[in-house]
Amino acid sequence: MSIEVPQGLGDVWENGFRMQATLTGDAECRVVANKPGLRTLAKLLLFISEQPPGYHFHVDQWGGGLDDRSDAQVIFELEAL
Repeated sequence: MSIEVPQGLGDVWENGFRMQATLTGDAECRVVANKPGLRTLAKLLLFISEQPPGYHFHVDQWGGGLDDRSDAQVIFELEAL
């Protein structure tokens, strides 16, 4: 399998993807996904890795990719460490 770095956010989303994020304990967030959801997450992280420092993306249940049963949002941010 090969995955190309997406050129835009429109290239990230796999057909049929499902992701859910829940808070499970102290500072712990569990992300559960089907196979297209995991591929979507991988492509999203690849896309973010090619952006300038400070770029971030909210993965949430309000149109940002998470199932509406999610009780958490996940923010991925590229930082110059």
